[in-house]
Amino acid sequence: MHHFEALRGVAIVGFCLAASLIFIASPKAYCNPVVSSQQGLVQEISGDTGSPALLQKAEAGDKKAQYRLAIAYQEGRGVEKNYFEAAKWYRRSADQGFAAAQSALGFYYRHGLGLPRDAIEAVHWYRVAAEQDWPSAENNLGVAYTDGIGVARDYRLAFEWFSRAAKHGVSTAYHGLGTLYLTGNGTRQDYAKAVEMFAKAAEGRVGIAEAELACLYVAGKGVPRNYDEAVKWFRRSVEDGDAAGATGLGYAYASGQGVKRDYRQAAAWFLKAAEDGETLAQYNLGLLYERGLGVGLDYVEAYKWHAVAAARGRGESREALKALAQVMTPAQLERGRDRVTAWEKTHTGVEETSVAEVMSALGNDGLAK
Repeated sequence: MHHFEALRGVAIVGFCLAASLIFIASPKAYCNPVVSSQQGLVQEISGDTGSPALLQKAEAGDKKAQYRLAIAYQEGRGVEKNYFEAAKWYRRSADQGFAAAQSALGFYYRHGLGLPRDAIEAVHWYRVAAEQDWPSAENNLGVAYTDGIGVARDYRLAFEWFSRAAKHGVSTAYHGLGTLYLTGNGTRQDYAKAVEMFAKAAEGRVGIAEAELACLYVAGKGVPRNYDEAVKWFRRSVEDGDAAGATGLGYAYASGQGVKRDYRQAAAWFLKAAEDGETLAQYNLGLLYERGLGVGLDYVEAYKWHAVAAARGRGESREALKALAQVMTPAQLERGRDRVTAWEKTHTGVEETSVAEVMSALGNDGLAK
């Protein structure tokens, strides 16, 4: 597990849309003290297990041993994986002022791992660790200030914390700086600097940064427009496990930019990203089903994907649901709602906002209220 946060959904809106069909955009990454080389911790913990000797040291109050034991429980090294035990030992170490444990504890609060989810408490622990110049905490404070989670949104402070983390070579911090240069939040808007920062993040294989770099090549912002280069970076983003890259490849195949137009390939890539919770891909997949492009014309399946995307706040899908309700029969609408419910049951955790929320906003006629 990595405790490095990364930004998502704040940067590249609209850039790829200028080129063609249906891509609208998406950039997130939180950061992990365990993988930081600061204080030599990587080397020291790489072979750690929850051994009796380590437990004895931890119980005796050795803050470093407590931190190492927390990692053992977190990763299941020599003990059964247990986030509650990991959180307990992170706290004991953090209470003694150990920066790595403080940052990890913040991450646990932020994501509700072994502790109640509490963004304010997360920011507290990030801050005390950042005051000790701990890179992951600095990065994660940058994310918190950008998103306004646990603190009031403040792009200037986000830029400051990302800059501090970037000095330690934190890849996700470069990505954060890139998003701020791209949007002009907290600093001047500078597409060339955004490209530079995303490229540095890409060196650390930050998938969302690779996808955003690809979008800048599509849009010709900060770099000459180059669809082949865009496809290259979308593919690498997919290799690095980011659904935004799959969304980008869907866009490329739908638009025929950098590859031969192929709606079947577009649908396949949108589906991959949609199953991972990418609302833009869900929306685009819904459009393909509406139009019968690369897939069979299927209003019921289109309804499902638009409802799923609308549940996560994509306004275009809410509008699409209204339009679909005008052409679907009552039986089709019922099947659409059944498919949404079935998808929700098999994708718990994919999204923070329940699909049921959008269903409750739909009347008996299927129209969004």
